[in-house]
Amino acid sequence: MKTLSKHFIANNKNGIDVYLLEAHNTSYSGYDTFRKEFLDGMKQWNFLNLHVIVEDSPEQQLVKKKEENITYIYFPRIREKRFSILEHYMKECIKPTNNMIFISNSFPAIFNVKTIRKLFPKAKIMHIVHDLPWLTIFNGNETAYMNYIQSDENEILSPQEDKFVRYCTYDIITSFREIDMIISLCQSTYQLITDFYEIPSKKVRLIANGMKDYSMQYQEKKSYAIRKKYGLPKTELLILLVGRLTYSKGANKIEKLLDQIAPSLNYKLIYAGSSDIYQWISPKMTKSVIPLGFKKRSEMLELYSITQLGLFPSYHEQCSYVGIEFLMHGIPVIATSAYGVRDMFHPDNAFIVSNTIKPITVEAIKSKRNHARKTYLKNYTNINMCKQYASLIIELTSFSMGGM
Repeated sequence: MKTLSKHFIANNKNGIDVYLLEAHNTSYSGYDTFRKEFLDGMKQWNFLNLHVIVEDSPEQQLVKKKEENITYIYFPRIREKRFSILEHYMKECIKPTNNMIFISNSFPAIFNVKTIRKLFPKAKIMHIVHDLPWLTIFNGNETAYMNYIQSDENEILSPQEDKFVRYCTYDIITSFREIDMIISLCQSTYQLITDFYEIPSKKVRLIANGMKDYSMQYQEKKSYAIRKKYGLPKTELLILLVGRLTYSKGANKIEKLLDQIAPSLNYKLIYAGSSDIYQWISPKMTKSVIPLGFKKRSEMLELYSITQLGLFPSYHEQCSYVGIEFLMHGIPVIATSAYGVRDMFHPDNAFIVSNTIKPITVEAIKSKRNHARKTYLKNYTNINMCKQYASLIIELTSFSMGGM
């Protein structure tokens, strides 16, 4: 990596202009964690000039500011004539240079792609697949989705859902054909892109999300103090569930997954999130659940440090940061072989629910902890992610430079 960057700087004094494109969102999501990790990691290479373009922001006019060597550009919300207004905003704020990379992060993407191609024909465009919009409608069942798209039947979806799914599919395929490089965060999506959408594999890279190592280990006395701080029992097994609870996040499967615990084990399910967990569980479960509400980052790190087991019921994921945090702290989870989930969790580092799973015991949990931690160190560190992105950016730019 150092050799690559030195070679690039020797031939290109102005570096590469990287534009991260995102849509304004009022609620915190996994993308926000990705952005922080990506920018923090990429700042170490001074040949990258980092910009963040926030579309549909609450700003009333174009706003441009610089923080910690990163330029932030805020586009006001576009209510009509999207192509022409988006073109105007980009002309106003972005100066064409010899080496430009635009990184798209959401669908629909075609507006941005076509505008960039028109204004900056030499620029390269990447798209990171943080989500596939149709996954929620089909509960992560890619086979049902593919069968639906390939048939003329539309009775299983409402007219609105049918229109949404077909437009999403059109936008995805059209955008992917125009884009120089597509980043898949998991193997499930990589296979879908190359096999079903028929995008050449040379245009698709598999780069998992990464995160800095925030894991903490405490002595027994400190762990007891943390349990007391949050009103948790001193000795019972602690199972952690994190984030918002929706059907697509598998909230309806909470009890099914907990049924895998050996009957002899006393446990408490700790829920850290803003949803009402009681609407998803039966009255018989209430005594086993401790809802803590939304917790700050520092508080979550304390909870991870005292947790023995995680609950991960999602119907689909791309590369979940909550999942990465479980692995980082060496916490095996109870999960299913759902879309994307199966790419992060497997029998070595998790308990994958099936008809033949053995009851989960303390000994079984301990046997998987080291494997969970090793999975993080091998696949999901921040430095591993950022090295791959930096190398790919240089590789793409070299095409427009006629080689390095």
